[in-house]
Formats: sequence, structure tokens, C-alpha cells
Amino acid sequence: MANAFLPTNFSDLAMSLISISIIFVVWKGVILFVAWLAPGQGYDTSTNLLAGANRLVRWDAIYFVQKARRGDIFEQEWAFGKGLSTLLSSIAEQDLSAIATTGILVSHIAHYLSVILLWRIAGLLGQENGKSNNTRSTPYIAACLHIISPAGIFLSAPYAEAPFSCLNMLGFWLYLQAHSNTESSTTRKCCALIMSGMSFGGATMMRSNGILSGIPFLIDALRSSLVALKDLREGRVNWSRVLALLATMVAGLATAAGLALPQYLAYQEYCNRSGDVRSWCYSRLPLIYSFVQSHYWGVGFLRYWSLSNVPLFLLAIPILLLLLWSGIESFTGDCVGGSSTRQIALVRRLVLPQMVLAILVITNYHVQIITRLASGYPWVYMWLAERVVMDKKEAKLSVRFFVIYGLIQAGLFASFLPPA
Repeated sequence: MANAFLPTNFSDLAMSLISISIIFVVWKGVILFVAWLAPGQGYDTSTNLLAGANRLVRWDAIYFVQKARRGDIFEQEWAFGKGLSTLLSSIAEQDLSAIATTGILVSHIAHYLSVILLWRIAGLLGQENGKSNNTRSTPYIAACLHIISPAGIFLSAPYAEAPFSCLNMLGFWLYLQAHSNTESSTTRKCCALIMSGMSFGGATMMRSNGILSGIPFLIDALRSSLVALKDLREGRVNWSRVLALLATMVAGLATAAGLALPQYLAYQEYCNRSGDVRSWCYSRLPLIYSFVQSHYWGVGFLRYWSLSNVPLFLLAIPILLLLLWSGIESFTGDCVGGSSTRQIALVRRLVLPQMVLAILVITNYHVQIITRLASGYPWVYMWLAERVVMDKKEAKLSVRFFVIYGLIQAGLFASFLPPA
């Protein structure tokens, strides 16, 4: 990927960071101003009780704020994860306005950190290219693209999107740290891998699709196991490889724990009791999340494929195309120009989770949420940033879509109007 690296000169680094920060503040100001100007209150006036924050407490944000105040009371609330509500309840007073305000601050901070982490990820993947950095570099533009992400106001409201994005980006950055520096010690690599898994686990607590970020660990574990078996057959043991395999397995388990822990808590609450035991408790795999998504929200294979949802599919097409196009090209073309085989392999590790996510969204999810979920996956922004550098037509169209969609979405969201 041409020009895709961070500057070694401290002044260049500082200037890029300042520029990114200014763009972030300006765009957030525009988004919040549009939300403030939005006409009407929509059909739900309950958030009028939240002084000052009501314009951003819309749709699912109501669930997150309420869950943070009094926990999960209704079964369907388990569809919204435990991560954000647990975080907010631990740092905010048990007052709706305080929780809502804290949630908004958390989202802004998490989004900013996501932008910086994406900048660093793009730099890590391009360090071997040896080009100089400026405001036309891939990392800088990728960071700017994440600022104007079509996730838009959802990265400002008390939603799980921004914390998920932050933790997922952190996990990918740590994963790259473990694999991109061949001179690091085995201990340092193992620690980075385990911390990466813990970060992905936190992301999964925020949004269940974070579990897809464990795919690189699965691939690495399978490959390392085959190499270890070959070493054993040849009568030798490479302890560095063994330790790396163990660290990879621990990281994978840490990622899975982000999904398993809430399921365990739900099972203890609903299934380990006498009297009225819920039907999902008797399933072969008793998961409350899959049950409530299907039972209360209509999530399931091709269940969203209806004539009435065609407009939502049309809204989702631009992001789905970017996810799939960037992913396919990473496997069929020279995805990182002039890069080593190792770098290309690392890029493909980043790509697989976003590819699987896109397919699942098309076949199973409420398709419109892809504009929000895509904010947690770095490669699509890096790929698009490279096309901005190359002045490609599809890049110009995509940037226009990001800006226009973000502005319209902010007004609709604040007015309690779909899509959400």
C-alpha cells in the first residue's frame, strides 16, 4: 500500500495528530449541530426527561441507559449486550441524565481513540515501504475517513458502536504488534497476543459480532499446531513456537469469553431456578442472545428479506460493497503494494472478520446496521484511503456518501426517525 506508514519525524507526527484532532472536533460539532436543529421529537417523548442529552438518547440508546441504571429486567434487553451498560453503571451515578451524559462522553472518547488506533494500524502495515508521510498518506486519510464514518451520530450517542470500534481496533493493533515486529522477544509477542484477545473479548461484550475478530487466532492456532506436530515427528521441540501457540489459544479463549460470560450470567438467572423456566434453557446450546434476537427482533436466516425492507438493503449496499470489494481484492490482488509476504498475510487476517460480517449481515441481520458495525474494522478504511490517494472515482463517491449519509442520519436519528 503506497505511502502507508507513519512519520519517524516527531514534528510530522505531531502535526498529523493535531490535524486529525481538529478535523474530529469540527465534524463532531457539525453532527451535533444538525442533531440540535432536527425538527420534532418523533413518536417517543420519554427522553424529554433527560435534560440536555435527549437529542442523542434515541432508539437503542434508551435501552443502554436504562440497563446501566437498573440492570437487565426484561428478557429482550439481553440482545443489547452487557458491555456498555456495565461500563456506564460503574462510572456514573444512578441518575438517567448522568448516565446518558457519561455515555455520550464515552462514545466521543472511544471514537477518537478508534481514529488514532486506525492511524497506527495503517502505519504498522506500511512501515517497510519507506515513503514519507504527509496529508496525502494512507494512514492520515484512513483516520479522516473514520472520523466521517457512516456510523455517524451512533459514534456520538450512548451506543455500543464507539466502544466496540475502539476495543476492536485496539485488538487488531496489538495483534499486528505481536506479528509485524520480527525482532521482538517471544515473551513480548505472547503478551501482545493475549492482550489482543482480551481487547477482542471486551469488544464482544459490547457487540456480539466482536467474536468474529477471533478468526485470526483460530487460523494461527491451526497453522501453529500443524508445525508443532511436524516438529514432534522429527524429534525436536521449538519452545518459542509452543509458547506462541499457547498464547494464541489463550487469546482465542479470551475473545470467546466476551460472548460466553453474558450467556452464563443469563443462564444462571433464567435457567437455574424452580418454576417458570424459559424455553431456550432446554436448547442443545442454551444461548439467550440468539433466542431473544430471533424471538423479539426477528433476526434469522433470510428473515429480513422482504419487500418492505428493500429500502434498507439499498441504504446498506454502499458499505456492503466496500467491505466485500476491499476484502476480495486483498485475496486476489496486490493488497499492500511493495509489501512482504508476511504483511500481505497480516492484511488477510484483518480482512476475514469483515468479510464474514458482511455475509452474515446480508443473510441474517437487520441489514441497515452494517453502516454502524463497519466502523470497527480497519481494512475497509485503509483500502478506501489508498483509492483517495490514487484519486479513484469510487473513492470520491464513497467520501460524498459518508458525508451526506452522516448529516442526513444525524437529523433523522435526533427526530426519532428511521433508519436506526
